[in-house]
Amino acid sequence: MDGADYEPKARESFNLVACIGASWIYGGHRGTLKALNEMAAPGGWVIVGEPYWQREPTAEYLEAIGQKRNAYGTHYENMKVGQEFGLKLVYTLVSNQDDWDRYEALQWYAADEWASKNPDDPDVGEVLKRVREDRENGSSGKCRDTLMDKIQTELEVNIVSEPISLSFEHLDFIVESFQGTS
Repeated sequence: MDGADYEPKARESFNLVACIGASWIYGGHRGTLKALNEMAAPGGWVIVGEPYWQREPTAEYLEAIGQKRNAYGTHYENMKVGQEFGLKLVYTLVSNQDDWDRYEALQWYAADEWASKNPDDPDVGEVLKRVREDRENGSSGKCRDTLMDKIQTELEVNIVSEPISLSFEHLDFIVESFQGTS
């Protein structure tokens, strides 16, 4: 099933909803926050991992990655989108360059491993082409300082009266806390 077609049995039925690195499923950051907010129970957590423009992308960069400027927002623009849906920003965790490099390298590695194990798959050529272009663009420096990733955690306004701190270590706790609930 296409993730965008998923319909929970009841709206506002999950205590924790997350989309990390796959906002394209819902048409971008705004669409993802809208979809997840509709799935989250009152007081539930909405956790989104979304890239952002670290600096204004050049036309050369946009052409190299096959994107338009509005594919991503700035860090500030991404944070403001949640307010449109009544979400309160609780915490952002911004990747540093080492995190981003590790993320990209693991994608390249995973694609190469998949291709070597599935040589007859009709998508192998296209996947490897895209990975090669991403590697060349990211490693060459012409794209290295433009796009970064962050985890944006949002909570509905009526639940949190005091800001709290949240990190990756807390995500396990949050998931464990909600296990066994719908």
